[in-house]
Amino acid sequence: RTELLDAPAENSFTWHGTGYRSVTTLWADRTAQLLRRRRVWTADDGSPPREQHSAWRLLFPQELRYFLTVHGFTVLELHDGPGPRTEPRWTEGDEPGRTADADRLHVVARRN
Repeated sequence: RTELLDAPAENSFTWHGTGYRSVTTLWADRTAQLLRRRRVWTADDGSPPREQHSAWRLLFPQELRYFLTVHGFTVLELHDGPGPRTEPRWTEGDEPGRTADADRLHVVARRN
């Protein structure tokens, strides 16, 4: 799945009368298993652009299941939605998803 990686995302907002704009580029560093982010912020007040760099460790679902199991947990659920930052959002009574291939992974585990 590459829809988040295919093109930079742009966002803008105004705060205290100043307009701000961000351009975010994401790419997968497969060798390091990291999702990397570069975000450039600009403001209409003449200040210089600011760059932000972030990285998140990518875990495959079965890799996460393995780590939890060897550390004394039983995985009860492992699915990609619905959840608090997914579309559609979770509402009480919704059944958990049946797949684990979206951009969010939800894990329910119990300590043995």
